[in-house]
Amino acid sequence: MKAAMKSIIPMQPQAPIQTARPAAPVRPFPPRHDYASLSMKDLLDARDAYQVHLASLENVVATAIGRYMIHENDWYATHPPGEPRPEGSRRVSEPRTLMNSVIRPWSWPAVLVFVKRWEEADKIGNSAVPRTLYLADGRIVPTCVVLATPDEEDAPPTPGPFHSSPMLGGGYSCLREHQGEQGVGTFACLVRKGGNYYALTNRHVAGGNGEEVRARIRGKYEKVGTTSEVELNRLPMAAAFPQWAGSRLYLTMDAGLVRIDDITDWTSQAFGIGEIGEVFDATEHTVTLDLIGVPVRAFGGTTGVSEGEIRALFFRHESIGGYEYASDVLIGARKGDKKITVDHPLTSHGDSGTLWFYDPPVSQPEEAGHQDFENRDSYVEHGKRARRLRPIAMQWGGQRTITPDGTRSSFALATFLSTICRALDVEVVRDWSTGHDEYWGKIAHFAVAWKACDML
Repeated sequence: MKAAMKSIIPMQPQAPIQTARPAAPVRPFPPRHDYASLSMKDLLDARDAYQVHLASLENVVATAIGRYMIHENDWYATHPPGEPRPEGSRRVSEPRTLMNSVIRPWSWPAVLVFVKRWEEADKIGNSAVPRTLYLADGRIVPTCVVLATPDEEDAPPTPGPFHSSPMLGGGYSCLREHQGEQGVGTFACLVRKGGNYYALTNRHVAGGNGEEVRARIRGKYEKVGTTSEVELNRLPMAAAFPQWAGSRLYLTMDAGLVRIDDITDWTSQAFGIGEIGEVFDATEHTVTLDLIGVPVRAFGGTTGVSEGEIRALFFRHESIGGYEYASDVLIGARKGDKKITVDHPLTSHGDSGTLWFYDPPVSQPEEAGHQDFENRDSYVEHGKRARRLRPIAMQWGGQRTITPDGTRSSFALATFLSTICRALDVEVVRDWSTGHDEYWGKIAHFAVAWKACDML
């Protein structure tokens, strides 16, 4: 039987199915620089390139680097850039200050310019702060203008010092008399150098070599040590952060040592804080814009408990003879902190030398512009009775400001503690005579009463 032959019909190619695709916008290549991708070096380079111009503006007080501060009443204070501003929402014309501004996750990196007066850019012409800084290699960096009018009135009377315990340590008020003047400051912490124990504080508090330093113990000042010749006034930026070297930029250190008479009278704990944790190591790799908005806490010899947050880095506050002077950290009050008033400011005269600690929040709010800058969402170290907070920076100065409506505030200027220890070749003592209550000594009744009055 013959097999049936089947004809094979070739298949015709089918036309491709047409589908509706949205027209994608053509993006330029290479991609344009986005503000969010700016680095610390980009901001420092832009600030250095425009520093002469910015410093020549009569209205400019200082410059720093950080993140763009958004007025609390502005649309974008609660809405990310992906949500356009409604037609009925007007831009806020009120001056932007440290007290009425917020930092959000979408706050882009910027060069902060602090001014004396808030004026409209179209009215002051060439004296206006440029909104954008253009570098020769094509980098574009935005600016953020912040009102910081210096408060030139006499400072209100301070309540401290109020220590009464004979056990000395960080956060304790100290006094030095020299040339008919009394200098009041605060001990930062206990340090060790060459087998000797010292109390770290500011250079302008400790004074010259061999001068007597006293502390207030049980209502009167008693000698506790003498100043050492080991001191540090300022440090070139190239020595502290070689990768961010500024040829004419110096960082204010203002650090000095007080040689302790009797170490048995001291503890390595900080008054009002407790045991000291590991020192934050400030390098080009760890100092990032993630530090902006980090909550910090201190106990000053005059002000007492202070709670703030880091608002800016490398605050350039002075220019003399062609050289610039800057502070590592600018610390302002926390947003919405009702305890900060004229009678109880963030910092006061006599807090020089205060140590600021990282104060990890108990819960992380969703709208916060940062997470824990280290140990993100991890275990917080505890001492024998309280959290063991990590020291970040030592305060050396501050500035009082006033807003157009008469509201007064202040901010603190501080230097990274690790940079000071490295330059002075000292180590922080963390395990000497610990185990005391964080308000050590026989003053529990006083501490509880003071806290109750503070809350009221």
